[in-house]
Amino acid sequence: MAVKRKRRSRTMYQVKKGATRAAVNVLSAFTIFLLIFAITLFFILVQWKNVAVRQTLERITTLEKEVRLLSSRHIQLETRRNELIKQIPHIAMQKLGMVPMEKAKILTVDEREYRKYVP
Repeated sequence: MAVKRKRRSRTMYQVKKGATRAAVNVLSAFTIFLLIFAITLFFILVQWKNVAVRQTLERITTLEKEVRLLSSRHIQLETRRNELIKQIPHIAMQKLGMVPMEKAKILTVDEREYRKYVP
């Protein structure tokens, strides 16, 4: 017995072939869309990184300027403090009537007398 094969009609063949081509074209278009989307996303992320780096560098520059200004101010204040410290003995003698300290005098005390006052 021979198996009867159904004969495909030419129109059905053409429809299936057209549907296959359309599906391949849609798939190709979708693939191209995804590729363009991925490339666009990549460039957006690269630009975002560049902006973040630029902002960080600007912040670093600002902080370096601030450090230089504060260092300069610190040096000025140290200089002023040293000038004022040098004036302390002169002001103490003039306005407060203090006298400069002499060398320490060494007193010798007999041990017996020392024991009288210190138990």
